[in-house]
Amino acid sequence: MIRLLLTGLLLAISSDGEPALARDWPQWRGPDRDGRTLDFQTPAVWPDSLRLEWQVNVGTGHSSPVVSGESVFLHTRLDDEETVSRFALGSGQLKWRRTYPAPYEMNPNARDHGKGPKSTPVVADGRLFTLGITEILSAFDAASGELLWRHIPDFPLNAPLFGTAASPIVFGDVVVTHLGGRGQGALVAYAVSDGSERWRWSDDGPGYASPIVIEVEGNPQLITQTEHYCLAVDPVTGEELWRLPFTTPHDQNVVTPLSLGGGIVVFSGLEQGTHAMRIVHEDGQWRPDTVWHNRGLSMYMNSPVVGDSLLFGLTNSQRGRLFCLDAKTGETLWRGPPGVGDNAVIVDIGGSLLVQSAGAALQVVKKTGSAFDLVSKYVVADSPTWSHPAPVGNRLLVKDVSHLTSWIVTADDKGPQ
Repeated sequence: MIRLLLTGLLLAISSDGEPALARDWPQWRGPDRDGRTLDFQTPAVWPDSLRLEWQVNVGTGHSSPVVSGESVFLHTRLDDEETVSRFALGSGQLKWRRTYPAPYEMNPNARDHGKGPKSTPVVADGRLFTLGITEILSAFDAASGELLWRHIPDFPLNAPLFGTAASPIVFGDVVVTHLGGRGQGALVAYAVSDGSERWRWSDDGPGYASPIVIEVEGNPQLITQTEHYCLAVDPVTGEELWRLPFTTPHDQNVVTPLSLGGGIVVFSGLEQGTHAMRIVHEDGQWRPDTVWHNRGLSMYMNSPVVGDSLLFGLTNSQRGRLFCLDAKTGETLWRGPPGVGDNAVIVDIGGSLLVQSAGAALQVVKKTGSAFDLVSKYVVADSPTWSHPAPVGNRLLVKDVSHLTSWIVTADDKGPQ
């Protein structure tokens, strides 16, 4: 039921006020925030090369493109201004652009990570919500670009050490995001209509992970990784449901939680291994119980995907290795070759995985538990690609350092089998 509710809210209206298409990619990690799409037009035979449809200069930042109907939205930086833009999906034509001042000085230890923005927007019910590197939260009319409301942060620190990275989520009539900085912050829910505050949870600063909403025994739970915890709150009231201490070196909780269904959620972090926790309700209290813990495989900046009872992720060991676990037991089924890179985004497109590394390599990997099986490999940019790609129809939208590119996947009889 929760999936139907969220899908109806996120995909019901496109940016032009028309019914949104099933291919929409409206938020961080796609329609259900799990890195999975059922609508990508996978070719029977992968081509020798992808076809470049269009490319536009958009500015810097790690924020990922999102798609609603025939529109692509992107949040970037041009000098000391953050920029929110809408492009035509088929041509890359700029439909509107809005800018606002957002000067930002990186912590010296984090300068290699850039000035952002890093949070991915969410488009829902004709509105676009963006969260800047200094936690400026904005709501725009998606069709016209009109600014509907904006919040400026009110915390002593308006970003974690490496900059704001958690992406906001829409649930019902609220948009929820984690604000603040190291040691102090709050999960805050705002009304999507006018930005009025609905609730606030203030017991920890933000991590870099993004929240998800799942249904457990008929109850919605908003689950995320904060600076020091795995946490669940009621997305309607903000009431804390449970928390689990979870710390990593330098307080870098980055991995977005993943639902396995049946109230089971996967967490991971640097040097923490990979955990599957079942959320149970007993004696009027919620708590997470361990289902399995794979101590040998930890994720750092990568968020996993699951399909056909197989869990795929990227461990940071040996300069990055793709791996596959049995999602029911946590048993390691295979590890791929080392050297994938500091980070890689994994997208489940059905029978295959798209694995886009930060080094701009795109691998097509067969979704199997028997062994790593590389189907094809492409280069999708000439600069680093830290952003999450958006697969829509037969297109793959890729954001590199300063460009947004649309690649077309077409069948090629000469391609690898």
